[in-house]
Amino acid sequence: MPNTQACCGLAFHAAGHSLDAIELAKKNITAFSDRDLPILTSCASCYAHLRNYPNLLAADRQWRSRADAFVGRLQEFNTYFLSRTDLPAQLTGMTPSAPGRAERLVYHDPCHLRFHCKITLAPRKLLTGIPGIELCELAGGPKCCGQGGLFGLLHPELSQSIFIQLKADLDTIKADVVVTTCSGCLLKLRKGLADEQPLIKVTHPALLIAANLP
Repeated sequence: MPNTQACCGLAFHAAGHSLDAIELAKKNITAFSDRDLPILTSCASCYAHLRNYPNLLAADRQWRSRADAFVGRLQEFNTYFLSRTDLPAQLTGMTPSAPGRAERLVYHDPCHLRFHCKITLAPRKLLTGIPGIELCELAGGPKCCGQGGLFGLLHPELSQSIFIQLKADLDTIKADVVVTTCSGCLLKLRKGLADEQPLIKVTHPALLIAANLP
């Protein structure tokens, strides 16, 4: 893991600070350039923005070429571990919170992963490989959590109104665990559910998988 890697730059880009976003892109491309290894990212929003580096650097032919090579090495968390064919055999399974039934788990689709990257099936396939869970889907289909990076900070009331719609569906399902790969979604879900639904665990699939390895 390169010590010189930096923030992906999405927040700068979303706020309109293009020059700062470009500098961070160059810093990350340089940081990862000394080895030709896959670059694994565990955050959906970071992954979506890292894939956008060639567009950020399109005006400079040399940097655009380096950005293309960088993006060619990117690996999204779910798709990477789903390709590890030996992983399902290693998973021990979850201990149910209530005897006699599986843990009811909901996968929350991060908007960046769902719309920008079109990745929706891989996370579900990865999670269903864990014994002892029942993967549940929201009745109305996937919903935004309302965070949206800077959106949740700049428009807190609107953000909360969006979250309330998602929470209503989660209440109906009576989920035990909500899993998502976006750091912003994780923060929003944990904060939003902490007061009213403290028994619902909100976690990242990496932590869920790690907890179910021998």
